[in-house]
Amino acid sequence: MISVRKRKNIKVFLITASIGIVALGGQRVLADAASEMVNPKDKVLVGYWHNWKSTGKDGYKGGSSADFDLSNTQEGYNVINVSFMKTPEGQTLPTFKPYNKTEAEFRAEVSKLNAEGKSVLIALGGADAHIELKKSLETDFVNEIIRLVDTYGFDGLDIDLEQVAIEAADNQTVIPSALKTVKDHYRKDGKNFMITMAPEFPYLTSSGKYAPYINNLDSYYDFINPQYYNQGGDGFWDSDLNMWISQSNDEKKEDFLYGLTKRLVTGTDGFIKIPASKFVIGLPSNNDAAATGYVKDPNAVKNALNRLKASGNEIKGLMTWSVNWDAGSNSNGEKYNNTFVNTYAPMLFNNQPIEDTEKPTLPTISINNVTDSTATIQGKSTDKVRIDYYEIKIGTQSFKSTSGLQNVTGLSPKTEYNVEVVAVDPSGNRSDTAKATFITHDTSEENNIWQKDKIYVQGDRVTFNGVDYEAKWWNTGQQPDQSGDFGPWKNSKIEKDKIYEKLLTGLLVTAGLLSVSLFIKTDSVSAHGYVQSPPARGYQGQLDYQNLGWTDAFNIYGNVISNPQSLEAPKGFPESGPADGRIASANGGLGQIGDFVLDNQTSSRWKKTSISTGSNIFTWKYTAPHKTTKWHYYMTKTGWDQNAPLKRSELELIGTINHDGSPATNNLSHTINIPNDRSGYHIVLAVWDVADTSNAFYNVIDVNVNNKNSSPQVFGPFL
Repeated sequence: MISVRKRKNIKVFLITASIGIVALGGQRVLADAASEMVNPKDKVLVGYWHNWKSTGKDGYKGGSSADFDLSNTQEGYNVINVSFMKTPEGQTLPTFKPYNKTEAEFRAEVSKLNAEGKSVLIALGGADAHIELKKSLETDFVNEIIRLVDTYGFDGLDIDLEQVAIEAADNQTVIPSALKTVKDHYRKDGKNFMITMAPEFPYLTSSGKYAPYINNLDSYYDFINPQYYNQGGDGFWDSDLNMWISQSNDEKKEDFLYGLTKRLVTGTDGFIKIPASKFVIGLPSNNDAAATGYVKDPNAVKNALNRLKASGNEIKGLMTWSVNWDAGSNSNGEKYNNTFVNTYAPMLFNNQPIEDTEKPTLPTISINNVTDSTATIQGKSTDKVRIDYYEIKIGTQSFKSTSGLQNVTGLSPKTEYNVEVVAVDPSGNRSDTAKATFITHDTSEENNIWQKDKIYVQGDRVTFNGVDYEAKWWNTGQQPDQSGDFGPWKNSKIEKDKIYEKLLTGLLVTAGLLSVSLFIKTDSVSAHGYVQSPPARGYQGQLDYQNLGWTDAFNIYGNVISNPQSLEAPKGFPESGPADGRIASANGGLGQIGDFVLDNQTSSRWKKTSISTGSNIFTWKYTAPHKTTKWHYYMTKTGWDQNAPLKRSELELIGTINHDGSPATNNLSHTINIPNDRSGYHIVLAVWDVADTSNAFYNVIDVNVNNKNSSPQVFGPFL
């Protein structure tokens, strides 16, 4: 195999030996490296480059993608896909224009990469692209691709159609036919116009949405980069392991990468066949680049590649979204430092092993359910690979826990205990020791009378003026009968009838310093309902919580993941109700949600459900049905700002369902008409007006509108 640097030298020699003339912008200029069609000879590491300026804080975890010229793409990527060729608003034909350079300047960027032996393709589509090509546009589409190639020097085209664009209009026949024509056009000059694709893997069944592209381009496409990310619980049944392996299962990541790829390159278990020599696994460069799918342990990739090779199915390489994210930074401003290319380029091109020497973070410790003889300890740490287990020590007792959760018994009353927690990763790296202390309860009867100067912790029970109370968290000097709903005490008799506690307590320890922290469990006695289908943004958070785990889902959605039914605010919308910019969070749900994370708005942040224009059914789930006045539905107008918090002025009423004041369970589903002028990403706001309170419930639903009346399916914001 020729190394990247050797190929660079060879390429420069070829170019200097073959000077010619090329037309650019109506002028005749000396041919440059971009006049050649550079093709990778062996393995590929594919990266997508953003043709737009980073807005900052544009990642799934609040990080920021990097800005840099195309020619400054990191060494190690040998195929760069420029994102994207799209259809401008008001037009019918997709095209491309550099966002910050002239045609000549951008061609020079491509030329620099070509001179280094790197291929530069134009990517068609993207998550929010509205590509709809009819048969009558095929010749124009062919001519536009050739114009872009001759203008900028692209070496090929990557099909990156997602969501409704995959089946829109005549795309499935026009695009393959056009690309065949373009490839044949350049073959006459002895050049290979590359054709690649980046389908989401659930579409790669033998009858899936991408099958027409793959089948129609058989013997024409160069390789395919399936996206192994943003698919949550999608996966496959592994008959060898006798289990379902999902894309979001980090513990089985190696088995997922190997098993899914093996099925695709052999065309088994219902998947379409893609030859191993033309197969490239697509992964996100970090946690900000995609909602799910980031591989924490690079050895999972290395082992999967080795297993594929050993089975006679060595694949062509890896792909990532994106080079800009690889060079980006996390929400704290810490650089990602090109970790993806620095990790996987050596693995692909030099077969270097990956060594993990980084220790896990200092664990946090929460201590709950303390009694006179028991306690529950929860240690939590993070690691770039994963936490293998926790060592937990309480007094003289020692435990080993894979989850960090440990119930402890046999403790003595009125005794102070020291807690120590260490996290250990699969390579044996040990975190620093986190420490905390707690005191078991004194349950003797003479100590049950509330005392003003005594310290109380969660679970302590006292009597005050003949009434029994229980402490909800650490407090001192706070009189129980003055506590109220949000204070530190609860009336034991009243609380027995409640379904959920509103507040839990915990002791949070970081960096070895003891501090008291309030852990809020957002399940509330005032929780009532949400739109279940298509899933409202808050309910989607709860679904992702089940797939991703609490930490990852919380980072995306906030507190609503455990309480989607409590997006409650004053009724009277649109004249009153939640403020502009706070509509999605319902102003924090009267404190029941307690944050405004749902109000963060970009065109790609939230998962979307595909729906059609015309009649659609919206179904509610009620956890505490109220007597109801009505439901009213609003939708964003055409041209709404997808990258700013939602405002009233961007919404219009599309349906009202009046009710007779009976409980909401009498009317679960509503048929709402989606206007025919809507297309692509929109938000539907569903409002449930309660008859017996002054409040309403506000649910925003992220949808992708298809004018072709296709069946609704759930997709995420990809690439």
